[in-house]
Amino acid sequence: MGLDVIIGLATILVAIVGVGATLYKLTRKLGNDIKGVRDELRADMTGFRDELRGDIAGVRDELRADMTGFRDELRGEVAGVRDKLRADVAGLREGMTSLRDELRADIAGVRDELRGDIAGVRDELRADVAGLREGMTSLRDELRGDIKDCRVELRGEIAGVRIELGDRIDAVAAELTKTRLAVARLEGHVLGVPLPDTASDAA
Repeated sequence: MGLDVIIGLATILVAIVGVGATLYKLTRKLGNDIKGVRDELRADMTGFRDELRGDIAGVRDELRADMTGFRDELRGEVAGVRDKLRADVAGLREGMTSLRDELRADIAGVRDELRGDIAGVRDELRADVAGLREGMTSLRDELRGDIKDCRVELRGEIAGVRIELGDRIDAVAAELTKTRLAVARLEGHVLGVPLPDTASDAA
């Protein structure tokens, strides 16, 4: 083997070693670059995840605050409606009491007036008895008929007043039942309370 061949082989070997060293450096640099990019991506992902968690927490807190405010506002409106209904019911009760007292006063007045009329007729008849003895029998029968008619008429008027008062009381009671059911349904819808039994309430 000649000297030129050995020199050529040595040169090739040196070149191969140089290329290997260069490839090794490039491989290490590429690995370091990949690791840096990976670490940077991990840091970016961690920051993005933390930021996203913060945004989600903020939105959740805001939604909770909105729901709390809406619930409080709705409760206030329900309370206002309930107070108004209670005031209306109290007014209806006062009106019904006033009407009942007025009807009682009217009935008492009619009864007293009728008693006064009957007492007046009776006193007048007693004063005239002495001079009307001959027609006492016919007059007495006539008076009995008149008194009976007056009693029948008075009983009819009293029965009519009682029927009218009963109808008004039934109407007010039905309205109170509807009002109570409406409030119960509204509270059940808002607060999740089971609705009352409509059949038992109506009864």
